[in-house]
Amino acid sequence: MATTTKQLSSDHVGCVGEVMRMPLTLFFKMDVSNDEYDRWLHKLHDEWGNIVVWWGAKELCRADYITEIRFVNKPTVQQINQGCKLVIRDIIDAEFHVKAHTFYEGEKQTLVVRLREWRPEEERKVLKQLRTEQERQYLIANHICPECKGRGRRRGKVCKDCEGGW
Repeated sequence: MATTTKQLSSDHVGCVGEVMRMPLTLFFKMDVSNDEYDRWLHKLHDEWGNIVVWWGAKELCRADYITEIRFVNKPTVQQINQGCKLVIRDIIDAEFHVKAHTFYEGEKQTLVVRLREWRPEEERKVLKQLRTEQERQYLIANHICPECKGRGRRRGKVCKDCEGGW
């Protein structure tokens, strides 16, 4: 299923290898999955109409929603669809690495990798601590040693590798 809006004039963004941050608007996304792999094409543009292309194994999602559901209560497909996925005309403050400058059907496009929603450093540290604690609680609830994450053999409540009680 492809969804799109009007076409914009475009130029290349940044230099190859550069890490950039800017607000981007989603204007096209398409699922190009087959039997072997899942793949999504996302086209976004900046305020000047420059096109940024990102290929991903999943649909582009908002960072805060992923953080909330990562280790607490496995979400249903419906919850994921309702809460996190971007729709056409959504704007995100994106951070990405420029991979290449390309041309497609006469349009200049910037191919990017590692696209994610940008967050301030302090907020990232807090979210990392939250994820770490959520992961620890998840492991304990599933009887997995949080020290070695279940890689060692368990004898009762003592992990053979870390010899720590949990």
